[in-house]
Amino acid sequence: ATGTNPEVTGLTTASGPLTTLPAGGSVELRVALEDVAAPEELVVSWYTSAGTLEPGRTLASEGALLEAPTQGPVRVIAVVRDTGGGTGWTEATLEVGP
Repeated sequence: ATGTNPEVTGLTTASGPLTTLPAGGSVELRVALEDVAAPEELVVSWYTSAGTLEPGRTLASEGALLEAPTQGPVRVIAVVRDTGGGTGWTEATLEVGP
């Protein structure tokens, strides 16, 4: 709803739950949201401590591609904003494996 903070319940991938990142590999990250009537009105700003995460901004219904470094851990933060000024966020520390 406009003017309320979006409830972000975590990070996931396009193919399911978030697990260990493959060293030097890539994964499409998405935000998991609770009770969202119009995810197309929510914008996500993506941040990472290592590797690259593109694009830096997406709609909540879209994903961002994380190119993992060869070693970790990697911290990822997703900030979700709605058109009414509401903000929610989530973060995860991901391990990088073989």
